[in-house]
Amino acid sequence: MTPTPPQDRSLPSETAGDTAGPHGVPAVPANWLRLCDLVASGEADAVQRAAFERRLSQSPELASAYLDYACLLVDLGHAASRSPASELATLVVETSQNQTGVVARAAGGGMDAPKAKAGRARAGLLPRLSPRIAWPAVASLAAALVLWATLFARPNAAPINRYAPTAALGTPSLEAPRSAEPPLATSVAIVGHSKDVTWAKDAAMWESRSLLKPGDWVCVESGAVEIEFSDGAVTLLQGPVRFRPTGPNAAELEFGRVAAVVPPWADGFRIDTPRMRVIDRGTQFAVAVDELQNVDVTVTHGEVEVARTQADRTVSDTRRVVAGDSIRADAEGVRPTNAPARLVRLTRRLPIKPDGSQLEVVGRYTGDFVPGVPDEPARGTGWRYLTNTHGPIGDPANYAELLWDPFGDGCFDVDGSEPKSGRGPLALVKLRHNSGHPGQGGQQSRDGFDRFAIAAFVIPSDGDYSVESGWIVRPENKPWLANQAVEVLIHANGSAPVLRMDCERNENSRFRADLGRLREGQAIYIAVGPRGNNYNDRFEWGFVIAKELEHP
Repeated sequence: MTPTPPQDRSLPSETAGDTAGPHGVPAVPANWLRLCDLVASGEADAVQRAAFERRLSQSPELASAYLDYACLLVDLGHAASRSPASELATLVVETSQNQTGVVARAAGGGMDAPKAKAGRARAGLLPRLSPRIAWPAVASLAAALVLWATLFARPNAAPINRYAPTAALGTPSLEAPRSAEPPLATSVAIVGHSKDVTWAKDAAMWESRSLLKPGDWVCVESGAVEIEFSDGAVTLLQGPVRFRPTGPNAAELEFGRVAAVVPPWADGFRIDTPRMRVIDRGTQFAVAVDELQNVDVTVTHGEVEVARTQADRTVSDTRRVVAGDSIRADAEGVRPTNAPARLVRLTRRLPIKPDGSQLEVVGRYTGDFVPGVPDEPARGTGWRYLTNTHGPIGDPANYAELLWDPFGDGCFDVDGSEPKSGRGPLALVKLRHNSGHPGQGGQQSRDGFDRFAIAAFVIPSDGDYSVESGWIVRPENKPWLANQAVEVLIHANGSAPVLRMDCERNENSRFRADLGRLREGQAIYIAVGPRGNNYNDRFEWGFVIAKELEHP
């Protein structure tokens, strides 16, 4: 008599309750999701775990469903508990040198890529997560992702065949639609020099080179401190003062005195006060708010635009104030006044900055960024987004275009598709409107060279060009993350680099570079690389391209 095979306790019947996917997405067997529950919660026995590993390695469809499931847990754990488990899971996957494209998709941009995956899961691909397994699952997720990487790892693949060396970067022709206003960068300003500072009671005590986020108050009882904004404006605060950045080119002054020097590429720098909004249209001015919320504005170079602020935050009575003039806003209205000597003296203490009056801004990395067509390179702007697929950085013949990927908050990346098919050293390369991620380093890949994320600006007309007001932030401040730096490199065409510098973890570094005389159709390449090894090296950045004005 033929013995009856033992019952497979790993999964219920294969026909039990499939979960329908949205918009034609293939259904996911509900019994597979229940097995994922058991494994993640630690309740699976040896037979169930063996079946789980076997099916995970044999079925790409079930593997993809499990990754959705895992990323949803990361998102839940991060949002609800700020647990380090999600960061650790990202670290485990990103530091694996032999990654599949799907795993790289989860790790590519820090936490934002798992959030995008989780969003897709919440849209209907996965059922509602059982509350009983949410917390234990987060705790075991790092181990699950290690298992994933082990089962699916394979030697680094050769560069993707679809990539070909970039042709000459010509004039763009197809205009792409603009997206909604992108979110602010994590850090929008940096604390600079200070002198004889006494911080206000119960206020944050900012050290030099501290990074400021929107809404971070800087409260000084006495002394002076500089704040430099991402877009290039520099402010000097004189205590007592309450001041906070609200964006990369905007701030709020609640009380005290502030002077500002603003380069042309930061035109429009704004300071909001209780009674007045001040918008820079020149280069140097000062603002004071007293105990009665009266506001004085003095311009020493260039001009500003001022407007009365109403209780409902609307503005009215807009006017211009030019160099040498002052204006006051109080309970009675807005009127010209004599320049307060204390404000004039404060502007004289501002750091000496080139006024930039001989420069014309022709490109802004953040401001010019537009979404593209899925699976296509950038079109419609003077910008290209590249990586050095075929050889070391520095030779444009080695560069290939990244493709627009609408998933993962929208970025240009290795293959522009979801799920990722790119593997090996290029899988993590991406550029977003204010951030990015390089690929593997030369110590991780068999061909021995770093893969850079490269922003290229195509020269619109002959002239002398420079990169101005460049900044890059490494926002990795978790003590358990690898202390990995990135490298910034700038060159034009195939010429030798004019700038090479490192940016360490949790550091805000500034950069600029003169490119000299360039011809229409040539290109400036601003690149970020992994400096040998690719470990947790996402970055935020911004810069402008300027052309020297030519007079007849």
